[in-house]
Amino acid sequence: MEENVVAVENIAKSYGGQLLFSEASFTIHPRERIGLCGRNGSGKTTLLRILAGEEEVDRGRVVFPREYRVGYVKQVLSWKYPMVLEEVRQAMVDEEKPAYRAEKLLHGLGFTHEMMELAPEKLSSGFQMRLALAQALIAQPNLLLLDEPTNYLDILAVRFLKSLLLSWKGELVIISHDRDFLDEVITHTLFIHRQRIRKMEGETEKMYQQIALEEEVYEKTRIHEEKKRQQIELFISRFRAKARLASQAKSRMRMLAKMERKDKLEKLPELDFAFPYAETTAKVLLEVEDLAFGYEKPLFEGLSFQVEKGECVAVVGRNGQGKTTLLEVIRGNKRPWRGRVSYHSQAKVVFFWSVGS
Repeated sequence: MEENVVAVENIAKSYGGQLLFSEASFTIHPRERIGLCGRNGSGKTTLLRILAGEEEVDRGRVVFPREYRVGYVKQVLSWKYPMVLEEVRQAMVDEEKPAYRAEKLLHGLGFTHEMMELAPEKLSSGFQMRLALAQALIAQPNLLLLDEPTNYLDILAVRFLKSLLLSWKGELVIISHDRDFLDEVITHTLFIHRQRIRKMEGETEKMYQQIALEEEVYEKTRIHEEKKRQQIELFISRFRAKARLASQAKSRMRMLAKMERKDKLEKLPELDFAFPYAETTAKVLLEVEDLAFGYEKPLFEGLSFQVEKGECVAVVGRNGQGKTTLLEVIRGNKRPWRGRVSYHSQAKVVFFWSVGS
């Protein structure tokens, strides 16, 4: 095996009788940044856990270079220590665990000294992700594993993460549903599909197109061969009893026995949903006038806007600046300091809140 290469050799993994992948092999070479893709439930997080050493394979093996370290940032974060600084210090590989190194890294990630003394749970979701990255980076890993790191990050935090990963000098395997983000960061795509794992240089779209093309060719070939098989079977049934054509019928029987039958590809479930829309003659559905709200300090004030029929409005801002709070005020969950929120009488309103809100 080539030095400094991570080799995944013929691994297989099942859960409760469901096969995730089988006979899967690939390599991770120095400086490769790999986007791990596949349908929900295909085994992406399981594969990261296998690479991190937190999950055993059913068959096969994963071979790392000597003295190779792996850092793993999970999708669901949890904390052990009462202070941000201590979380990072305890992740060090140095026995002495000097505080100044942890402070320097946290400062580089945008933490103030006041934030370093907070309990991790007090941080915004964006800075909690930065803290998890700091824990992984302080351990000086060769391979960085990231599972959905952009979840609940604001735009500025996503830009920061992108910049960090593009300058990362080690190897990277990352899962993200944000394919635009992946394509800007990665050098290779790793794809779990139909219990197989494939690796290809380039962005995710290239892999998706290649898989779609191969499956189209496979299906056309299968249909063509099935028609050919039926023609041969018809010839045999018609002429094997006739002495003049019996030898030709036997020849076709031997040909039929050698033909490998291609199975029809199983139809994969499609995500199918729609948002039913209540028709209305109203032009303005929502009107916000001179809205103000905050806690100890104002989050927003003097806010006025309208949402007209057919408009799609995005609320954008740093984590902690009041995006979710604004929606809660508009919804009526929080009473504004000042201002008015009014809906048209024909407006039918539904609210959806993500788990992290």
